[in-house]
Order: sequence, then structure tokens, then C-alpha cells
Amino acid sequence: MTKVDVQTRTPDDLLAELGRFEIRFGVPSDRLADAFRVAGKLIETEDFHRWSSLYAFWRAATKSAKRGRR
Repeated sequence: MTKVDVQTRTPDDLLAELGRFEIRFGVPSDRLADAFRVAGKLIETEDFHRWSSLYAFWRAATKSAKRGRR
């Protein structure tokens, strides 16, 4: 499995990489898991794991940034 180095990545860096996945698979990140389903079954490819890690880290980073602005 490919690890995502998030120690030095900004939310904008993560978002840019997520954008490349969105273009490649033709759906926004909040629905990208659908692109990895075949007959309703999730196919956990290397791309799926990389995307899902990036998306989770991006969501966590943007959530904590919003919390810090309050």
C-alpha cells in the first residue's frame, strides 16, 4: 500500500492531488468511492487506498482549520 506523507503537506497540496483523482475518475471526491465499486462491491485498489487516505487527511485538516478559526 502506498503511504501518504502528510507531515509536510498543506490542505491545498492534498486538495490538488485529490483534484487529479477527480479528473481521472470523473467524479468529485465525496463520491469517488463509487468509482471503485463493481456490481456494488468495493474494489480496494492501490488508487483507492491512496485516494481514501488523501481524502481522510484533507477532511481532518480542513476540519481542524475551521475549528481553529472560531
